[in-house]
Amino acid sequence: MLTEDGHEQTFQINYLAPFLLTRLLAGALCKARGRAVAVSSTLHRGASLAWGDLTRTRGYTPLAAYGQAALALTMFTRALADTQPDELTAISVDPGSDDPDVVRMHRWATTPVDHSSDIILQLSSPTMLVRNGAFYEGLLPGQAASAVGDQRALARLWRVSDRLVGLA
Repeated sequence: MLTEDGHEQTFQINYLAPFLLTRLLAGALCKARGRAVAVSSTLHRGASLAWGDLTRTRGYTPLAAYGQAALALTMFTRALADTQPDELTAISVDPGSDDPDVVRMHRWATTPVDHSSDIILQLSSPTMLVRNGAFYEGLLPGQAASAVGDQRALARLWRVSDRLVGLA
């Protein structure tokens, strides 16, 4: 389903909205030496960006759309961390879920919502040491998709995203 902006709904809600909000707040975050914590998913590891069809008009599936959004968010978070590493900390995290559909895709036990929010709160705290730009599974660093380390792909995604949200 496309939004009135012409974007695939999952991509807009799960990636473009946090991308835009973070970009608009980046100056204040840097000034405060703040931390951006993006809620992503381990499902990003099996996803790909459909560069020529980010709206997924060809071959749309909810899982592919969700994975693409999670991958884009995890990539953006890494790129954000690389922009001003001394002034801004940015990480992405899969805090777990108690949504039965998500749990079924993960094939793991449920995580109570209050536990997930505790994880996000802990990772957001400046007293918690984190690896800038890293992907976390709960409170531990996890393995990110190889695309997250591809500097050319990160730069391309940033440019495309700026254009899609009207910042270019």
